[in-house]
Amino acid sequence: MRLKLPYGTRVTANLTSEIWYGCRMFDVYNPFIKNTVLASTGGFCMRWICAVVLMIGFSANTGDAVPFQGPEDAILAPPPAKLDAQQWTRMFKRYSGTWQSNPKKSTTQSGGTITLHYAPEPDGRSVLYYTGTDIKSGAVQALDGRPARASARPTETQAIARIPVDEFTVANTFHRMKDGRVTSRNTFVMSPDGDAGVFVLMNRDDRTGKWTINGVIHYCRPDNTQCLGQ
Repeated sequence: MRLKLPYGTRVTANLTSEIWYGCRMFDVYNPFIKNTVLASTGGFCMRWICAVVLMIGFSANTGDAVPFQGPEDAILAPPPAKLDAQQWTRMFKRYSGTWQSNPKKSTTQSGGTITLHYAPEPDGRSVLYYTGTDIKSGAVQALDGRPARASARPTETQAIARIPVDEFTVANTFHRMKDGRVTSRNTFVMSPDGDAGVFVLMNRDDRTGKWTINGVIHYCRPDNTQCLGQ
């Protein structure tokens, strides 16, 4: 069985020391090493072999797992809510389907409307996400906090993790796929009837790491004319 580390995992001094410590246990608890000389020479060599094998395993399995997250990301990315079956069904029904933005009520949008599609998948726990009419760019994304490609476009550079906070709220975290760095977040709060919702947008400065709230975008169901102000 090969070990996996998140893609974008940074090999730091702490990680190296943990690997070394794990390999150090090889000769401490190895019942076949009884001779003191063997324990000090052969054991040393075996520790390095163990460390090399681990590092090869890490580097060979970094393409399909969760991106690196630092302490500040853990604060901004809560674990998925523990919803019971009924709560999940209600949340998924509210979330799924088509949403249309209302530029007049939004603080960060100008121009035409934005249409988001969360087409429900048969498993009832993931959606096919795409914008506008470009269904070919759609990517399947589970609502389990694990990153998935933001779109199916070959040029896509972002991954997105969708996390239900409760049955009315879904938090979305965007990562760069090349290094796993968190670049932006938004939180989608839905009305109990599932006819309206608001995205609160946050961006991270790539140079300073500082987070700022950019504003909000109001979304409605396309047939909710009152919400859309029509």
